[in-house]
Amino acid sequence: MAQFYDKSGDLKRIGIELRKTIPMSGHPIGYFMTQAIVQTLGKKALLEQGGNPFEFFRLYNRAAKIQRERFPAFSEKSMMLINQLEESSTAG
Repeated sequence: MAQFYDKSGDLKRIGIELRKTIPMSGHPIGYFMTQAIVQTLGKKALLEQGGNPFEFFRLYNRAAKIQRERFPAFSEKSMMLINQLEESSTAG
C-alpha cells in the first residue's frame, strides 16, 4: 500500500489497482485482520466500527501495534493512503 501512496494522483485509479492487487477480494487477509482485532481489542471493538472499511484498517493497525510480535502493522504511508481513500470516498 505504501507503494500506491508514493504514486500519488488519481485516488480512484489507485483504489481500483489496490483491489486488483489483493487476492480473493481480501477475504483471507480480512479474516486474519478480524482475528487480530478480536484477540487483541475484543469483539465489541470490532462491532463498534460499524462496517466502515477504513476504520477497520485503523482498528487492525491499533491491534497490531499492541501485539507487534504476532501481527504486522501497516506503515505510516499505508495508513495515510487509507485516510486519503476515505476522504475521497466521502467527498462530494
